[in-house]
Amino acid sequence: MKKYIVITSIFNPTEAVYAFSKMIDYRLIVVGDMKTPKDWHCENVDFMPIDQQEAYNYELTKVLPFNHYCRKMLGYIKAIKSGAEYIVDTDDDNIP
Repeated sequence: MKKYIVITSIFNPTEAVYAFSKMIDYRLIVVGDMKTPKDWHCENVDFMPIDQQEAYNYELTKVLPFNHYCRKMLGYIKAIKSGAEYIVDTDDDNIP
């Protein structure tokens, strides 16, 4: 079963991000935004910076506002295209 966790973050990896990244049965996707540090990195995480989001060239990318949690919809699309059967929606401050 392919299970994904999708979040947005404008901070460096938080305690919650590190915890999610270590969950063996899940793959974590973090969708960046304008305020997200440019050098954002965490092992075992699929990070989607703004330039990667725009490279997908989806119409949705053009209409989603920046600095808004709705950008995580792009993470949902990435998870679905990767074969996700389950997607968990949470935040970078919710520690599992």
